[in-house]
Amino acid sequence: MIRPLEPRVGESRSIEVIQQEAGAFLRELFAEGFFPAQNDFERRLEQVKTEIQENRAECMVWENVPGENGIERATKRGVSSNGYMQTKEELEWGVRVAWRNARKCIMRAHCWDLKCVDLRDVKTSKGMVEAIIEHTPIVYNDGRIVPTVFLFPARSVDSTGPMFWSQQFLSFAGYELSTGEILGDLAQVQLTKDIIALGWQPPCSKTRWDILPLVAMAEGDEPVLATLPPELTQLISIVHPQYPRVADLDLKWVKFPALSRLGFDIGGIQYTASPFIGWFMDAEIGVRNLADSFRYNVLSEVAKSIGWIRYDRPFAEVPDHERLLWLSKAQAELNYAVYCSFQKAGVTCTSSLTASQSWTAFDDQHLREKGYRLNADPYWISPPQGSVIPLWHRGGAPNYQPKPLIARHKYHPVKVWKRRNNALALVEEHVNNADNDEHRPAIPYSKVHIFYCGTSGTAATLAERLRVSMSKKSSNAIGEFGILNLFDPIKMGSHDTILLLVATTGKGEIPNNGQQFIKRMTTVEATFPSLSFAIFGVGDSAYHATYNMGCRSVLQILEERKLRPLMMNCMTEADVALENPPYTDFRNWSRRVERALDGETEETQVESGKKEQISALYEKQHTKRLLCVSISPHKPGNILKLSLERTEFEYSTMGHIRLLPRNSKASVQRVMALLGFNGNETVGTVCNNRMADRDKVFDETQVQLFAISIRRYLEDFVDLYSPFASLNWATSISKVTDEPAVQILEKVSHLLPAVSLKEVLFSMAPMHPRSYSIASSPADRFDSISQASTLDLLVRIIPDGRFSDRCLSEIGNGGQILYKLTPNIICRPLLTLDGKSLIAVACGTGVAPVRSLLQYLIRTNTESKISLFIGFRPNDSSTELFIEVIEQASDKGILDILYVVPSNKEKMRVQDHFGDCEEALRHKLGDQEGYFYVCGNAKVVSGAKEKLERILGLEMWKKVQMRILEETF
Repeated sequence: MIRPLEPRVGESRSIEVIQQEAGAFLRELFAEGFFPAQNDFERRLEQVKTEIQENRAECMVWENVPGENGIERATKRGVSSNGYMQTKEELEWGVRVAWRNARKCIMRAHCWDLKCVDLRDVKTSKGMVEAIIEHTPIVYNDGRIVPTVFLFPARSVDSTGPMFWSQQFLSFAGYELSTGEILGDLAQVQLTKDIIALGWQPPCSKTRWDILPLVAMAEGDEPVLATLPPELTQLISIVHPQYPRVADLDLKWVKFPALSRLGFDIGGIQYTASPFIGWFMDAEIGVRNLADSFRYNVLSEVAKSIGWIRYDRPFAEVPDHERLLWLSKAQAELNYAVYCSFQKAGVTCTSSLTASQSWTAFDDQHLREKGYRLNADPYWISPPQGSVIPLWHRGGAPNYQPKPLIARHKYHPVKVWKRRNNALALVEEHVNNADNDEHRPAIPYSKVHIFYCGTSGTAATLAERLRVSMSKKSSNAIGEFGILNLFDPIKMGSHDTILLLVATTGKGEIPNNGQQFIKRMTTVEATFPSLSFAIFGVGDSAYHATYNMGCRSVLQILEERKLRPLMMNCMTEADVALENPPYTDFRNWSRRVERALDGETEETQVESGKKEQISALYEKQHTKRLLCVSISPHKPGNILKLSLERTEFEYSTMGHIRLLPRNSKASVQRVMALLGFNGNETVGTVCNNRMADRDKVFDETQVQLFAISIRRYLEDFVDLYSPFASLNWATSISKVTDEPAVQILEKVSHLLPAVSLKEVLFSMAPMHPRSYSIASSPADRFDSISQASTLDLLVRIIPDGRFSDRCLSEIGNGGQILYKLTPNIICRPLLTLDGKSLIAVACGTGVAPVRSLLQYLIRTNTESKISLFIGFRPNDSSTELFIEVIEQASDKGILDILYVVPSNKEKMRVQDHFGDCEEALRHKLGDQEGYFYVCGNAKVVSGAKEKLERILGLEMWKKVQMRILEETF
């Protein structure tokens, strides 16, 4: 059947259209010899017509109508049908023909090999993800992929049908960083945010190759997310046989495409959830996914790795003809690298030339048999190599669309889910039919409204969890749900409850998706004493000066507008430095909220004085004297061992520490002198005294900072050695450049009296902590006295590094430093080996957590055997310290394999020694079910894993994935 418009699955059609398409489908089956005889065809046709009539239903139906621009789609009230149950044989034939009719696909020559997995009995979201996890490994077939479609239940009238959230269920996350940059797949940024809001926790160490979980949403059910098994999510590293530097780019891709947002339209029946698994054509990855500017955009880096070298200008600025030459080379070589990498991994992949030749032959055969060519969209099916591909010369193709067909869904699944949540039905008023008291006064109907603001997704994730929990447990109906900017107290019911989840950004500001709330509430003169509220703050105590300042600003505003606290101490301040996301504090807070909504009254003050406790935590316990116990000359590239006095605190083995590189007193004093401060002022005083600031408008967060002394603001809130975050205050000053703030102020000191101090102060970059792995263990008591009372860490000196160079130089021996301890969740299994073996690989400062672990294992008299592969630079001061621990471990009989590999001209890497003990490594990880741990930069981690995979072989590599632990710095 030919349609002037390409339909979408997900729309209701009239019963006449369904009958017409069902009849045409069965007649095509009959023409192809599907039915043994005429009688069988007629019997089936009557059966289908009867079933369609029995399943008729009134609803809004879509139809083609004349419009200004030709035929358009429109809705009207009419009669549709839930269709009929197709047999498995009809279904299999239908999906194969639908693939043959897919005008945007070049792989259709394989349509008659397509397998169909019938999952129409799976009607829950949980069942959908479980079915995918169960059947996909069979389809993958150890790399010899069998093209397969999974068909879930057909769509019902007036519903969207079951759906999957992602375009492909092997999709990479796209993280929006605080700098505005994207880590990962640019095309998946919004989907990543949506899945995080649904409850997914990204890895602690995010990478650009993190696989998003699979999210399924059955008809009438809530979405469910699930992580796919390692044998499916293992990635193929893209390497080039002739250009080794391509491997340094750390490019990867998934093993197969799994299209999960397409649907099938077969004989009047719409299958809205029908994941389609096949194999890649090289250009899909090399020319599109990795090369597109709106995806990974790697061609310029590939060009450099295959030989482009110009030191006089960046790649983007070279002449067009030269840039085109190298981009074309990079595209061809990347395509080749993709194909070779898949072949090396033993995973099915076809080249552009092979696919084009296959399609051309298939289309020619169809022409000979049927008398006309298959439908095709040249824009989609012509590979990018131009005239070297035979398909390019065929020119135009018939661009019609027959049925059965593969089509996109009319509706976006995430938007469907959000609309569904915002349209929760109100609870009907209970009527006492026995009394029927019409004169009884109405009880105010109360709702619970949930609002959040944040940038990292944590507040949104917790808000969604709260919404789901409240909708299931609370007797109050859920009202509005969304970002804090949507909150308008005037629109709330008189007895409603407002639950707010508030993060803090920058120098204590409320995030952008809460700024409109600030403006709205500060301009409203009315008070709202009948509204109750509770606040959950999402803060990071590593930023001790601005810890949860955002939620405290919101609390102050609500108190000024006379809103009523829902419970005693209605604000909980969570700390993501201790747990991220802070689920423990969130669960406690949400339970208190539930009890308060149910009418329970708290008898004691909960979490009283938490603000004071946090302050004490940082100003007392977390300001420690820095002892540079083992320090080499302050030379760039060297590694220093630093020790913090350990007197009244404990820390975890292999844990992490976050250090705040506070501005030195000298630099603060210099900036105050340049700006004309004497040190006794507050931020508010200096902003209000300057003539240029008299007419300035300050937001609520900036007002919160006004009470802070200017000295403390410059010491702890802003980074004087980073460039200004904004130079709007200096547009009239020609000498301003992108240099550290203190240098810029030095250059324009004579012009500063005329500028806005408010804009200068609030344009400074916020202070950020630095994270390091701990290089000692609290269980270690066998070493020297200094080690028994200190926490050690290893720091590589980076030229002009904010902490490693500048801050350490300013602090010196015996100085003070602010820090925060955080646990290492990834490595917890290594602290309970219970006799299991461990293979540890580390290079550079990556030896720090291994040193910590060895001290712990020595002290606890472990029975486990450790194999160590250590890479180091001979001139690092940490080498002697680490060798000392290795000798102690050897004396205890813990080490059974040891390779200590210094930097060398031959470029022998530490993992190159895996081959010397291949059988031992296989025995440790296979028979003994031991662990493999690697810590280093991205190149070290990926190189060690790739070498281990070759040693173990694909089958064993798949089995040990859950025992491969890695930390990348």
